[in-house]
Amino acid sequence: MTAKVKIGKAIYPVAFSNLALAKFLREEKLTLADLSTDIAARLDYLSTLRMVYRAFEDGARKDGQNLELTFEQVCDLIDGKPELMNQVMEVINESLAVQTAGAEKGQAEGN
Repeated sequence: MTAKVKIGKAIYPVAFSNLALAKFLREEKLTLADLSTDIAARLDYLSTLRMVYRAFEDGARKDGQNLELTFEQVCDLIDGKPELMNQVMEVINESLAVQTAGAEKGQAEGN
């Protein structure tokens, strides 16, 4: 799922694909098994910001662009528009639900 978020006059694509998830899990030293627990309860705020940054990065990639924002600039955007965090987390949560359901289905089928 790719969504668009508007900040001022700029529109940014955001997504959270399996690639974004894999990058995030690696940098946070988490595993897929950690997704079956309440991962939100295990993440500190900095980790959550990293997850949001990965969503911006993945959205740009899927849109055929390079993300021209640094991690710090994404954090600054959130400072200027706090509801942005909730908008992006909704995209992440929807994507994680689809990815987790697909993984569980594959395990149930013995794949």
